[in-house]
Amino acid sequence: MRLNLPHRDEFKLAAYTADQIRYIWPVARPLIEKALDRGSNYTIQDIHWGLMSKQMQLWMWDKDAALVTAIQEKKGQKYCLLLALAGKGMSIWFKYFHIVEDWAREQGAEEMRVYGRPGWSRQTGYKIAYCKLVKKL
Repeated sequence: MRLNLPHRDEFKLAAYTADQIRYIWPVARPLIEKALDRGSNYTIQDIHWGLMSKQMQLWMWDKDAALVTAIQEKKGQKYCLLLALAGKGMSIWFKYFHIVEDWAREQGAEEMRVYGRPGWSRQTGYKIAYCKLVKKL
C-alpha cells in the first residue's frame, strides 16, 4: 500500500507492505533504532519481524521520518499503538497524522495509543492517560 497525498511537493506519506520492507529497510532502520533508543521494550529485530509478519506497519514521510504502528486488542477493544516514531520535519509530519488515524479507524481501531514521553502529547494533541515512572537500580 502506498499513499501519495495531494501536496506532493510539500509532503509524501508512504505506507509499506511486508513485501516492500526489504527495499526500504536500509533507510527506515536507523530512524526506527533512534526511536527505540529512547527506552522502548522492543528491539530492532522485534520491529523487523513484526513488519515482515504483517503484525506491524511502517509509515514513512519521504525518507526523513519513520513511524511503526500495530493494531492491537485488549479486553475486546481494538486500538492502534504507535510503537516507534523518529526523524526530522516532524512538525510538518503531524499535520498529516489524520491519515494514519483514518487508516486505523478503517481497521476497526477505537483509539490511538502512544507509550512515550509526555512531549508527544503536545505534538499529537492526545491527552495523557498513563505515565510510566522508572528508577534504575
